[in-house]
Amino acid sequence: VNEPFSTTTTLPGYYDRLVSGIHNISISNGNCSTNFFTCYIVNNSEIMSTVTISGYMSYGLKWITFFSSQNLIPISVIFLTDEIWNDLATGSIQPQYSLPLVIQAKGKDSVTLTCSILTTGIAAPHRKLSMGRSNIVFYDQDGWSPVPDISNYPQIIKLEDKMILFHRVLNWTVKQTQAIDFYACNTKDYWLTHTIDWTNSAAAEKRHTSGLLLAFTLLFMVVMAK
Repeated sequence: VNEPFSTTTTLPGYYDRLVSGIHNISISNGNCSTNFFTCYIVNNSEIMSTVTISGYMSYGLKWITFFSSQNLIPISVIFLTDEIWNDLATGSIQPQYSLPLVIQAKGKDSVTLTCSILTTGIAAPHRKLSMGRSNIVFYDQDGWSPVPDISNYPQIIKLEDKMILFHRVLNWTVKQTQAIDFYACNTKDYWLTHTIDWTNSAAAEKRHTSGLLLAFTLLFMVVMAK
């Protein structure tokens, strides 16, 4: 807590809105700052923007999600204060079970992704899965016993949707379609995006900055304070 952080990463195109907690901000002249952090975004091209975020770690700072009016796939930044995820709100995505969020998959035939949603078990959460930079929905369910139909999506090899100890857990296995593939999980206002880099087999970049462990790569970032 109160440890400074600063990092720069990229987004896959033009993003013009940011949501973080109670803050819902229209990005104006590249400024995406809130009371919790300083944020600036530069649109480099139609397929890439650069965003720089800095501030101080706090328990109130958990998610930053970038949205695009061009319906690009939402990209979230997750903050693990003291390396612990403490947002246990019913119906929330629990990202600690989905790591790594950026997968270096060169040489792999397939990759399995996970999205876990905390639930009381009384009502099934509405959940959606989407893919690609253009955010195409390939799975949309709100019942307890869905029958996943992925026949129209040959890149989805397998999809499971089940209850495990008060969590609605989605596991899906995919094969490559682009050099970098995107898959998102959504429930209510929560978004969790996996980035798969099929061209790189190296571990995700890690570096120490001002006492923080920042783990990030091209398009998705996890910030952890020690």
